[in-house]
Amino acid sequence: MYHGIVDFVILQSHEILNLLLPLDEFKLQPLATYIQEILIEKHKDFIIKNVFEIVELTYQFLNKLWDFCIQEICYDFDCLFESFESVKFLTLNSSILDIILKRDDFYIDN
Repeated sequence: MYHGIVDFVILQSHEILNLLLPLDEFKLQPLATYIQEILIEKHKDFIIKNVFEIVELTYQFLNKLWDFCIQEICYDFDCLFESFESVKFLTLNSSILDIILKRDDFYIDN
């Protein structure tokens, strides 16, 4: 088996996310969990800025990142609208929107 070292300090947020996406397919859950924690701890601004895309990408398989994004959306629903053009909202998976709207911690400020 090949091995190597990845320095997450020098990688940009989108590069880390791109490394994370195929890990579920390869059944590398401990590594996927570790990378999700790095993204949440060190790249929170990137996640919030791109929450729409990340929610779509992580739907049903990257639990830590998915949960973090959904909690951010429930706490500040505007971040969902700020993260993409209004046209993209129309393409949001209806199952994801349903999950968000049914949560007890979903909050909309008047």
